[in-house]
Amino acid sequence: MESPDGVIDPVQATELLLAAARAGDTVRVRDLVRHDASSAMRALIAAAVAGQAETAAVIAELPDASPGLSPALLLAARHGHPTVVDVLLAAGAENIDQALVEAAAHDVAEAVIRLLPVGSTGAADAALEIAAERGHTALVSLLIEAGATSLGQALKCAIDGGHIRVCEQLLDAGANPSEGLCDAALVGNAALSQLFIRRGAQSLDQAFLIASKAGKTDALVEIVHGRAPDQSLTKPSAATAAAAPDPKACAGKPQVVAAAAERAQQRVQEATAARRLDRGGGSTVKKPVFQRAVRSERRA
Repeated sequence: MESPDGVIDPVQATELLLAAARAGDTVRVRDLVRHDASSAMRALIAAAVAGQAETAAVIAELPDASPGLSPALLLAARHGHPTVVDVLLAAGAENIDQALVEAAAHDVAEAVIRLLPVGSTGAADAALEIAAERGHTALVSLLIEAGATSLGQALKCAIDGGHIRVCEQLLDAGANPSEGLCDAALVGNAALSQLFIRRGAQSLDQAFLIASKAGKTDALVEIVHGRAPDQSLTKPSAATAAAAPDPKACAGKPQVVAAAAERAQQRVQEATAARRLDRGGGSTVKKPVFQRAVRSERRA
């Protein structure tokens, strides 16, 4: 309460200032900040969270409010208040990249649009990755069109999130379906494995071994019955397909999958070597990189 000489209790002044900031009562904020300038930073954050752009602009002009510019920008981006984002950028908020990623994580497209022109390339890529992981399809399109380039990492994120539509968007933009198939095999996503095979993945042998070692039988079956181009050396041979475990027989029996993987690996190597010999490769046939890595791992 204000005393006869015009002095307001400090605690009460802070509470009144924060309430006025949240309500967007700019006149009241101007009056109260005279009594409690030290709370200007908190008032700025309160106005940003509430989406009170005009009030935030008034408070941002105060010297005591400057430490609150960056946290206020982050919260305005998170809560979807693009006009407040404009105010804080104009006032000199500096954590632009972090705010951009925060806006992408919460699917706030308008804030992303405002932050992209002033953010870094790395932040745009990070925003694409988190948007892909969370399945924000419209935002993924926006970021791709804006020039984000981390398609491969974003594809991994979309696979982890199980977002088929986002994976399709990234493939359309140029992401590698072969890398996607291996990642889908690792997490055991049969639907995504089928998508990547349909979109031309050339890594069926590698994906088969990955799914086998990880015990992902659903993905394994999709890979075995995949439709790779006929000319691809990575298309599973009849011998490889014959080694594939029956998913019903494998339920709860990882040892069955492991044994089948061992047989498949050997047959893939033999079939690949034979095809290359037929093409004039002689005795210089080298094992695929993935298989050499598996051998090295075993020796270690």
